[in-house]
Amino acid sequence: MIFLRKHLNLRTEIKGLDRKDSYDIPLEALREAVANALIHRDYSVRGTSIMVKVHEDRVVIRNPGGLPSGVSKDTLGNLSVRRNELIADIFARMHKVERIGSGFKRIRENMEAAGLPFPTITSDEFFFIEFMRPKVKPAEGVNEGVPGDVEGLFQYIEKNPGKRVPQISKALNVPAKTLERWLSQLKTGSRIEYRGSAKTGGYIKKA
Repeated sequence: MIFLRKHLNLRTEIKGLDRKDSYDIPLEALREAVANALIHRDYSVRGTSIMVKVHEDRVVIRNPGGLPSGVSKDTLGNLSVRRNELIADIFARMHKVERIGSGFKRIRENMEAAGLPFPTITSDEFFFIEFMRPKVKPAEGVNEGVPGDVEGLFQYIEKNPGKRVPQISKALNVPAKTLERWLSQLKTGSRIEYRGSAKTGGYIKKA
């Protein structure tokens, strides 16, 4: 979950005095999927492991072992078969899962609340659950069609040199934490640099 929080986009909504932080995929849904992978992995399969991959457009969680015998994609979430009973019991005692068999129901509820589709599930020798990430809308101050991401930030700096983090964050409507991560990527790639003092300087395109 630390890995997922690090690589997903954090969004902040401010209404009056209320502030709400959320990620582009609900962490509650991802937590259920990770717990499910640990509980239902086929540990007899050697030479591989559970994988969590974050792509620009999706998050994929893969664990060794397909659906347990007697369970299909149609009955998933309605029929509970615990492949590893001891692990399932430990997770329940740690309050990492609630009622056994209710995980996919909570995933559905959290995704629907966020206005996102239920993840795609495929199964063969491995079990895959794929969450689609919402597309980032073009940010204010960036040409239409340019994504509000690292590349969009670069184009904004190119056209608006000398801006600092608070100014860019406000103009692009991007949380400062996310913005700093994007700026770090551009600096690492030698595409931008900070010039001037901390109070009066700003970011410019590197010559």
